Amino acid sequence: MNYPVEAGQRLHGPVEAGKQLYDPVEAGQRLYESAREWQKLQLAVLGFAGICGVLSGGNGSSRPLWLQDVSGITALTGLVLALIAVTTVATVAHPIATRPTTTATLARRLRWGIVVTFLAVGLTAVAGLSMWWPERTATPEETARVQVAITTRSGSACGTIVDSGAGSLVLKTNGEQVKVPLNRLLSMTPVDDC
Repeated sequence: MNYPVEAGQRLHGPVEAGKQLYDPVEAGQRLYESAREWQKLQLAVLGFAGICGVLSGGNGSSRPLWLQDVSGITALTGLVLALIAVTTVATVAHPIATRPTTTATLARRLRWGIVVTFLAVGLTAVAGLSMWWPERTATPEETARVQVAITTRSGSACGTIVDSGAGSLVLKTNGEQVKVPLNRLLSMTPVDDC
């Protein structure tokens, strides 16, 4: 029994007479649909990563300088790769070429776009994880020993630093705690005794 096989087709089993194993139009249509679904997933994942970066909170000033630099470079690299990946998958999902492109070329381009998407997501995740660097807080013994003289726009005071953070400094002076916003602080000098 002879089975008709056209050039470029792979034979996987018996084929009925007149039936093709591979329909290029159907394969191209499935490739376009797959690229469109990947494009939706790309935008959703990258949008989620961006929202997580915005909502991470804190200004990150407690992170070491080298970590801030690495995080910034990683985030920018992730952004550039994300733009490349979205553009690559978009050229498969919504082709605008004037000359026809083969299905194999489109499939390679889609695979490459998916790989670059995963790289971009990984880099974005690493950049976001750097915000979880533990903050070093002074022990109560350390803060109890630090006495400072501060000058603000409305006056001056001398006392012991009780707490600091979130844009303010809490100073214990004459048995009372005074919260001083850092944007009003003109000078702060450590002193041995008040």
